Amino acid sequence: MSNIKWVDEALYFLIEFLDELKDDSERLKTAFEKPVLKVVRKARGYELVDIETGEEAFGEPPAGLTQ
Repeated sequence: MSNIKWVDEALYFLIEFLDELKDDSERLKTAFEKPVLKVVRKARGYELVDIETGEEAFGEPPAGLTQ
């Protein structure tokens, strides 16, 4: 009986891990569609700048980081 509980718990964690891994891989795929940014030091802090255009970067944080 205790072996069944162990297997159930192991499967639960495996399924949870696979779901998280799938979500992470989807987020990583979208990263290739976004510009490469660099951090530029300013007189009052830092700002993110698009490497190709030199323009300041704007945008919403990725969905996974706002939860």
